[in-house]
Amino acid sequence: MITFIPSLAHIDPTQGNMDHVIDHIMHVGQNIGYDHVGLGSDYDGMFNAVKGIENVARYPHLVRRMLERGIARSDVEKIIGLNVIRVLNDVEVQSASNKSQVPIMQDGVKQLWNEKFRGVVRGAYHDAEMDLPRALIPEKSK
Repeated sequence: MITFIPSLAHIDPTQGNMDHVIDHIMHVGQNIGYDHVGLGSDYDGMFNAVKGIENVARYPHLVRRMLERGIARSDVEKIIGLNVIRVLNDVEVQSASNKSQVPIMQDGVKQLWNEKFRGVVRGAYHDAEMDLPRALIPEKSK
């Protein structure tokens, strides 16, 4: 998955832009094939994205630019979602075929969203929880 995190797109995070992300896409695609490339924007885990693809509303611009840079339409379609759908389908098929042979594994997941983390997010995104129904926002947060 190709990320939009500025520090992973360019040596100088303030300079990272859409073309740097496309450089990464093309490098991976040319070396191992576009069947193995997807977008992992990390919008939900970073404070800033590279210039030009700051949010999903910019995806049409990313698609246009990939086409302008010479990536085939069929490969762009894979990159923006068909590869992920294919892999998820393969996982479902494999899971179904192993269901009776392999026990289901479960791990405990440590709670990461606490008041300290909530404060960090609120510092960067003042309206981060404003789209939640009031009943779902913890009482301390209201």
